[in-house]
Amino acid sequence: MTNINTQEYLTEHFSLREFIFSQTAIKNKIDNTPSPEALVNIKRLASYLEEIRTYLSKYFNKEIFIKINSGYRSKELNKLVNGVSNSAHLFGRASDVIIDNINMKEIFDIIIKACQEGKLKKFDQLIYYSKLNFIHIGISEALYEPRFNYFIKA
Repeated sequence: MTNINTQEYLTEHFSLREFIFSQTAIKNKIDNTPSPEALVNIKRLASYLEEIRTYLSKYFNKEIFIKINSGYRSKELNKLVNGVSNSAHLFGRASDVIIDNINMKEIFDIIIKACQEGKLKKFDQLIYYSKLNFIHIGISEALYEPRFNYFIKA
């Protein structure tokens, strides 16, 4: 396990701990420490989520808090939670998020429209999970254009 400061704030509102904390990893004694490469991506993802948070706060005219349900996942953790083998979570490029007291389908639609209008940078992937009511937000690899791929899953 690499010695990293999990309390470090990557942006004004997001700490590294939020991206790597996993109750499942703790329960199963899995090391969920990101590689240096994944850490670079996590910092990029935190910056993107900060942009989304700022935009949504202005949109709703109140402070919005984005909660990260799942961020970075080690290979072992990803397998245990039945993540896909090429998940962006493995590389620190995705997180599953919720916002309390706001319809997540509405958030999904707002983010897409803001990207289409150039008010937010484009994401690589945005998935709304309707039954579980959360959004998966993924960013592209550093030197690649985002795919702007979005869809709804049950």
